Amino acid sequence: MLASEYDLLYVAPERLLTPRFLNLITRIRIALFAIDEAHCVSQWGHDFRPEYSQLSVLHERFPRVPRIALTATADMDTRQEIIERLGWRWPGYLFPVLIALTSDIKLLINQ
Repeated sequence: MLASEYDLLYVAPERLLTPRFLNLITRIRIALFAIDEAHCVSQWGHDFRPEYSQLSVLHERFPRVPRIALTATADMDTRQEIIERLGWRWPGYLFPVLIALTSDIKLLINQ
């Protein structure tokens, strides 16, 4: 990873939030954080995956790296909760952006 051999690295929040991994990724150039299954950030989701509720650390430690949140199941209230829990502020995010291929996928983008 330190040799920048990867274009994409998919990491579970449980691994990402370990001190060792957070320290490791401070030593590489990150172009984007994509938060998959972003509905797990919401009140009902983080009971199942508690590390999702801690993902605001990405902005705290990497404030210049853009973040996107991906979800196919979040209703409007859940989307608003995702925005709040990730610490996104206006301006700086566009919400929601729909992918033309399928209307079931919604993106929350923080630039």
